[in-house]
Amino acid sequence: MNAKNFLQIHLVVLLLVLLVGGCATPRQPLVLAPDFLDAGIRVIHLPAVSFERRYEPPYDIDLDGELRRRLTTVLENKGYQVDLTPGGGGNDATLQVHVDFLFISETLSERQPPPVIDIEAAARMVSAKDGRELWRDRGGGRVGGTGGTKIVYPTADRYLALSLLADHLLATLPSAVAR
Repeated sequence: MNAKNFLQIHLVVLLLVLLVGGCATPRQPLVLAPDFLDAGIRVIHLPAVSFERRYEPPYDIDLDGELRRRLTTVLENKGYQVDLTPGGGGNDATLQVHVDFLFISETLSERQPPPVIDIEAAARMVSAKDGRELWRDRGGGRVGGTGGTKIVYPTADRYLALSLLADHLLATLPSAVAR
């Protein structure tokens, strides 16, 4: 085998490895009930978001309301109706969201350390009929944190982090229109 053939074979093998290695599989939820699609979930109750005690949001920020608005938008885009009332009667399921990590830099205009808004949460959907878990997953949203950049618009960047969280958190939830 001459050097040219040897190089061609290795190039083809390398190309195949890169192609196969670059193929991403869809992310799977942590829990998805086998009969989720047959459950006929159309209306979802979205109660107040709970926070880990050590990661309570600052008192002057309505993080619960802001996050629920973004979650509502994502759920409606997936074809669900969302009920935000405190009692939540007449729903097919309840979506419980628990924020277990929240970091908002106090020095948003500084360059070192670079400011960051980072939030992570877990969500689970529970059937209103029998209380069993239908779906569960985790997600996160992060803005900033790169060297040398500062957060110029803290409110807009907080909204962006919450939007990223809502998108990532509900990415594996099947759409209502997919049934």
